[in-house]
Amino acid sequence: MDWMHPATDTDYAHLSGRIRAMEARMPGLAALERLADAPSPAAVCRLLAETDYRQVSEAEEPAGVVEAVLLGVYREVRSLSPHPAPVDLVALGRWLGAEAARARQGELAGQPGNPHELDEQLHHERFGRMRRAAAEIGTEFFEELVGRWGDLVNFEAMARAKLLGQAGQSLARRLVPGQQEPELFLRAAGEPWEQLPRLFAGTPLERGSARVAEEAGREGAMPTLGKAMDDALIAFVRGARRLAMG
Repeated sequence: MDWMHPATDTDYAHLSGRIRAMEARMPGLAALERLADAPSPAAVCRLLAETDYRQVSEAEEPAGVVEAVLLGVYREVRSLSPHPAPVDLVALGRWLGAEAARARQGELAGQPGNPHELDEQLHHERFGRMRRAAAEIGTEFFEELVGRWGDLVNFEAMARAKLLGQAGQSLARRLVPGQQEPELFLRAAGEPWEQLPRLFAGTPLERGSARVAEEAGREGAMPTLGKAMDDALIAFVRGARRLAMG
C-alpha cells in the first residue's frame, strides 16, 4: 500500500489513524515550553510522563527516553513509506548531526559568536564523519553521496555568507571537498542572486540555486536554503537503486 496515495477509503482511514497516533506521541508547544523551563532532569521526566512518553520515570535519562520514542516514530514512518531510502537518509543525517554535536559541544557550549557560524561548524563536523564513514565503506554510492553532500555544504556556506552580507570573508577556508570545483562557489559568492541558476546550470545544484535565488532577501530565506539542500540529497537517494544501512 502506498502511503502517499491510498487506494481505498479503508486504506486512507488506516493510514490517517496511524499518522494521528504518531503525532499524539509528540509534545505540543505548551509542553515544549514547560520542558524548556524545567529546573532539573527529574522535572523533565515528570513533564514527559504527562505527555505520551509513558515509559519515562525519574530514574531514566530523559534524552534516552526521547531517543527511544523518536526511533519508534522513525520505524513507523519507514514502514509506511514505499521509498524507505530517503527516510533512512534523514535518520542517518540526524544521527551524524547528534554525533557531531556531542563531539563539539564542549568547544561550542557558551561560545560567543554568530549562531549561523556555530551551526556551520557542526555541518563541517557532520560532513567529516560522513566522509570518513564513506571511505571505510568504499562503495560507489556512498562516495557519490558524500561528494554531493560536500557540494551542499559548500553551497550553503556560500549562500549563508551572501544572506548575511559576509560573502568576502574567508569563504575559501570554509569549503570542503565535493564534486564541484571550489572556484565555482567562490565565483557565485560575488555574483547577484539571479545569476546563481546560470552558474550552477547542469549540476545537481541547479534547481536548489533557483529556489534560493527566488527567496533571497525575503523572510524565511534560511529555511528555504535548508529545505532546498535536503530535497537535493533526497532526490539523489531516490534515484539510486538501494541505500544499504548495514
